[in-house]
Amino acid sequence: MPRRANTIPTWTSRVEALFRRTDDFLSTADIKREIPDIKFNQLGGALCHFQKLGLIESVQGPKGCLFWFWTGAPDPRVRVVEERTPESRPRRTRRSVMKEAPNA
Repeated sequence: MPRRANTIPTWTSRVEALFRRTDDFLSTADIKREIPDIKFNQLGGALCHFQKLGLIESVQGPKGCLFWFWTGAPDPRVRVVEERTPESRPRRTRRSVMKEAPNA
């Protein structure tokens, strides 16, 4: 299926781009200031997703506010696949299971 030309970035990718761009501690208020149209539920889901993957960590500030920072760990969502080499003896193709009906 061809990719649509007018795709918009997801909230998770927008939050990820913000963390990579700033390279600093960010609170939820800072993120809301940078991405004003994001809802708190969407932001919380993105932060929880990144924390589960080990991409961000949080530190509690002096007033109890959490500050989030990008760890710089390798992204586990990216998979490197070795290039396939052609086989010396190609495998047989699968035969069709359907048989022709006899002419009646």
